[in-house]
Amino acid sequence: MYTVEHEFYPGETAFVVLNENTVREATVLQVDMKIYEREEAFLEEVKYLVLLVNDSSTARVEIDQIFATVDDALDKVREKFIEPVS
Repeated sequence: MYTVEHEFYPGETAFVVLNENTVREATVLQVDMKIYEREEAFLEEVKYLVLLVNDSSTARVEIDQIFATVDDALDKVREKFIEPVS
């Protein structure tokens, strides 16, 4: 048996990054998992279907777009727009 690790479960609250520049609070509705076998390795794909709070619309997001805290989600947005100082 192969186990796919994921962080969020249906009913939980999370924060999602949409369009690389918007952070929204959401409720996880569904977790979709696919496993692909390639040569000697397995590739995992995990996507979440979320209900956006105060909007009643849904979005499908990947694991790099969903976060436990608003601060973590904002950090993801900052990565896109702020260049590190060297």
